[in-house]
Amino acid sequence: MGSAEDRLTTTCSSCVCFERAFSAKEAAFKAFYPIARRLFEFQDVEIVSARADGPSSLQLLRDLDRPCRAGSTDATYHAALNKVDLSITGVPKEA
Repeated sequence: MGSAEDRLTTTCSSCVCFERAFSAKEAAFKAFYPIARRLFEFQDVEIVSARADGPSSLQLLRDLDRPCRAGSTDATYHAALNKVDLSITGVPKEA
């Protein structure tokens, strides 16, 4: 894990930060898999920046298929609804 991801999952006193990190990575899987049709691991997506009051930034660490290339970075937006963390992310537009 990268430093932003480490901070998000270890500096928080509750499980909310871990749940937010998991939710963000799950959103990435749900965004990338239908396009790439390739499985990837939890460790293949890294949270490179995270703010308590705003979006997180995710980076794909391995190539899946166009437009899901290693190094691509996408914003993930979060909302809490009835004690459930919701996350949404997009897929980069192919150049």
